[in-house]
Amino acid sequence: MTTAVLIETRRSAHANTLLQSLGGRSGLARCLHRAARVPGVGVLLVIVPEGVAGDAIAAEAAANGAVVSREGEDGLARAVRAIKTVAATKVLALKADQPFFDPVIGLGVSALLEEARADFACNTMPFGFPDGLDCAAFSARLLHEAHAKARTHEERSDAVSWMKAHTELVKANLNGPGGALAALRWRLSSIADLEFAEAVFEAMGDTAADANAAELAALCLRRPDLAQINAGAINVHRHGAVSAGLQSRPVQLGLAA
Repeated sequence: MTTAVLIETRRSAHANTLLQSLGGRSGLARCLHRAARVPGVGVLLVIVPEGVAGDAIAAEAAANGAVVSREGEDGLARAVRAIKTVAATKVLALKADQPFFDPVIGLGVSALLEEARADFACNTMPFGFPDGLDCAAFSARLLHEAHAKARTHEERSDAVSWMKAHTELVKANLNGPGGALAALRWRLSSIADLEFAEAVFEAMGDTAADANAAELAALCLRRPDLAQINAGAINVHRHGAVSAGLQSRPVQLGLAA
């Protein structure tokens, strides 16, 4: 079974933040470095929309060992095209703006898919982890089914929107610690996010490149001024998601990472 990490760029405009240096490497390179460390991963796939604005993202992704896919009229079509390219049978999906993604949490979601015998597994139904650790696991077969059945713009915007909304699927959720930790934002989609990430690398030095979720959370608790840098970028609608039918026991960051 070939497992691919499918890394989606939300829009080409994110090049302004994804390509900025964090401790000597781009934010996108940081995301790819962490994604490659998920145990069992065979290939990294980066989906980039067509157009000049996405060219730099595509070049950076390829330079960091990823297979780049750009063909397709929408995010779902591009995801299917990418998976066909590498003949993957299992997918772990995340976004390119996750420079602090924890590979062990990715492994937890991937394992939950098998352990729960679910069609779809994630850690966002409901949200219990810091924003930036999000991921979902599913089969390539289910991705093809989504491509065949999704109709609306929202359902086709990315690889997982149809799956999360489709009520007939068996869904499993890896529960995070919740509380104040779930309100932290570790993405790279705005200038404020970039300033936060730069501050983390300044505070932690070279260890920031591989710091796990527990270590980063501990830093944010010791330095509440860091979390305030991008507090205004927090998605206030993030916690309105529907819950999955199967729920794991809450996972503490210190145990997951």
